[in-house]
Amino acid sequence: MTLAAQQEKSRLDVAQERVEAAIDRLEKALSKPTAVPSDNQDIIDSLRGEIGSLRDDNFKLRAANESAQAQIEHSIGRLNLMLGE
Repeated sequence: MTLAAQQEKSRLDVAQERVEAAIDRLEKALSKPTAVPSDNQDIIDSLRGEIGSLRDDNFKLRAANESAQAQIEHSIGRLNLMLGE
């Protein structure tokens, strides 16, 4: 695996973990009745929209991570063939 591929995978993993952590924090905040006053529907709707956006970002990051992983595995396979392993 090349250094660039390792760095790219690492960056994708870090970004994915950050998105998942943000989603968890938002979901916890929404589940607490005292986190947002129930009479402020605009805030609740805004947070729900943000959660949806973060979920979309998370999905895209997962897909990019899987694609990078597949490319890395393919490259490793080709290198192994060239090395006769």
